[in-house]
Amino acid sequence: MIFEAQLNGMQIKKLNNFETDIQFPIVKCLMTIPPERMSILETRLKEQWKGELSISHSQPFLEITEKGIDKAKALDFYLNKRGDSREKN
Repeated sequence: MIFEAQLNGMQIKKLNNFETDIQFPIVKCLMTIPPERMSILETRLKEQWKGELSISHSQPFLEITEKGIDKAKALDFYLNKRGDSREKN
């Protein structure tokens, strides 16, 4: 988690309750939770934040971003800036 935070210039903040502790705009949030609880929490958050946030998981993280922000779009943006595309590769 520390490496990911440093890589993305993010602060690490431990929350007791995500739904009540977040009182500020989210650009990206990475959560670590026990693997056996991952799908339950992912489903619950997707239902609660439907249309507002993008929620996905990549072990060991549950990743929460603004709606419409995802790795595929980021990759396309980066490749476009280089004059490249995924289709070429």
